[in-house]
Amino acid sequence: YMIKTFSVNVIILLIMVFVLIIGCSSESETSKYNCDHISYPGAGICIPKAPPIITCDDIEFTHFTVFPPDPHGFDPDGNGVGCEDEDYSAR
Repeated sequence: YMIKTFSVNVIILLIMVFVLIIGCSSESETSKYNCDHISYPGAGICIPKAPPIITCDDIEFTHFTVFPPDPHGFDPDGNGVGCEDEDYSAR
């Protein structure tokens, strides 16, 4: 019983180490591009952290989820949707 428990613990430890190594060795999109996934969490969306401040004209994304603090101001009406207004750049 003790050997079985030890073997299971070793396997779990090896899996944890493997996951840690893989996670640390591959550069994620978030760190590679300095994406702000706190304010702009959409899958496949990488909006750089401020500064510098960018506008909707500077990015290719529209109608994406926005959470406070929204440092770029993509959601001026506060409804949680960024770059939804075609006249945004005129503001």
